[in-house]
Amino acid sequence: TFLEIAKIRALRLIWKGVQRACGIDAIAPTWIHSTVLQRSLPGIDPATDLLRLTTASMSAILGGADSIETPGWPIARLGDPVGAGRRLARNTQNILALEGHLGRVTDPSAGSYLAEALTGEYAARAWTVFQEIEAKGGVLETLTTGWLQDRVAERWQERCRSIADTQIQILGANAYVDQGISSERPERAQGASGQDDVARSAAEETATMDNLTRPDGDRWEWCLQAANQGKTVQEMSRALYESPELHSVRPLVPHRDGEPNDSESERR
Repeated sequence: TFLEIAKIRALRLIWKGVQRACGIDAIAPTWIHSTVLQRSLPGIDPATDLLRLTTASMSAILGGADSIETPGWPIARLGDPVGAGRRLARNTQNILALEGHLGRVTDPSAGSYLAEALTGEYAARAWTVFQEIEAKGGVLETLTTGWLQDRVAERWQERCRSIADTQIQILGANAYVDQGISSERPERAQGASGQDDVARSAAEETATMDNLTRPDGDRWEWCLQAANQGKTVQEMSRALYESPELHSVRPLVPHRDGEPNDSESERR
């Protein structure tokens, strides 16, 4: 909980640092919208995931997020919140706000030695990474060369080893697992989310591109019209810049903390 609180508080410090580095005298505040990372939901024990949704939402409030999103439970296991899941997500926020009164205090963790120390540490480490990215030519350059993807992948492999060796203990995943719950994740219904949509074939994409003309006026209005027609960002980028290689990057692969403990059948 304190780690998540510190991350949000550190974000505000970093945003101020970015503005100062850009020579902005009148520092503008930032609006932070917080949601629960799917990475933090192992998806093995749904009841434990419900507890994580609650503590994560509480941490976002205590960290000073301006708005929070509590996903329907159990999003990691079922893939798409339905019925009771949405109701639980709504009631989680209602209890925290109306019964816990967590929104009535401004920066409740201020002055806490642990929260302040973690906030400073996160901000310093993140700023070091930002400077490293800038030294390599910026975020687009590091994405294009694959440096950023490789660094994220290396960090994930380190975390996997720590989870597998129980150096990092995750309740419901590698510690205190409810043996009555199967680790098999049920199949999602096709079309439940954007990740389940079947990608269009290269031939279909080429045909679509042939019908997508470059804008001769307001590019913003052109993008809105193209989006309403179902065009993808990649298609619009190609039409705008006529060079798909210009912004071609290897995607960052999302992971869950429960992956190292998934069954062999699920990995296949």
